[in-house]
Amino acid sequence: MGCGSTFGKIFLVIVNTLFTILGLALLIIGAIVKFKKDLVTEYAAELFKVIKLDAADYNLDELLGSSAIVFIIVGVVILIVGVLGCFGACCGWRVFLVIYAIIVFLVLIGEIAGVILAALMKSDVDKVVKTGMKKSIAEHYKGDTSQEPISLAWNSILIEFKCCGVDNYMDFKNATNWNKTINGQQTPLSCCKAISGEFPNIKYPDNTDCATNPQDSDSYYMKGCYSAIEDFINKYSNIFIGIGVVLVIFEILCIVFAICVCRSVEEGEKMV
Repeated sequence: MGCGSTFGKIFLVIVNTLFTILGLALLIIGAIVKFKKDLVTEYAAELFKVIKLDAADYNLDELLGSSAIVFIIVGVVILIVGVLGCFGACCGWRVFLVIYAIIVFLVLIGEIAGVILAALMKSDVDKVVKTGMKKSIAEHYKGDTSQEPISLAWNSILIEFKCCGVDNYMDFKNATNWNKTINGQQTPLSCCKAISGEFPNIKYPDNTDCATNPQDSDSYYMKGCYSAIEDFINKYSNIFIGIGVVLVIFEILCIVFAICVCRSVEEGEKMV
């Protein structure tokens, strides 16, 4: 019983039992959303009322259907990994442990490769992300009062990150679906500084000069959201790095303990 196989078994059983429960919960939630849409739609509509949004402006069936598929797929994957690790460890099933270790190893390699590629191709990544963000404004942004999901998302970003557009307010010049509620409007009201309340329950300023003739004193019109989001990530980079390191160590432990338990089972079989 070498390399901490007893502790390894306990570790794998506890961790993967939690994974199994999580995967099963996500699968059940996804199934309920998928096959009990009437029930979920009723609760979703009530939730929209609480946060003062109009459910009539949303295709709830499409929104819930997409969410359900994501929950089901993620739930199934986590459930399979959890079952393989849990039963492989507690029952000494080497095949399960080998498959489990391979899956976790592939996930680990994928994460490391993703980080390396993102670092090496940062300029390309920036370009792709910026292009996508600008396209979403150009094709889907409908204004400050719109309750369409993409418009809401953009207004939330503008307010929370105190910014305007991807690079600056000029990105809104290409917003073909923007319903301007003010004559001569240059920026969304969400770019103004004098906004009170918390999104989505916010109050725009009565003086709309900040949107028609924006100045540094009353608007974030020259501050791009892409750089603002980058600044936010950099500000908390140590936390993100710490979480990443803990996750990598955790995955390595899962692989090492799976190998240890597998070897222990093999040695036990040889002794019989």
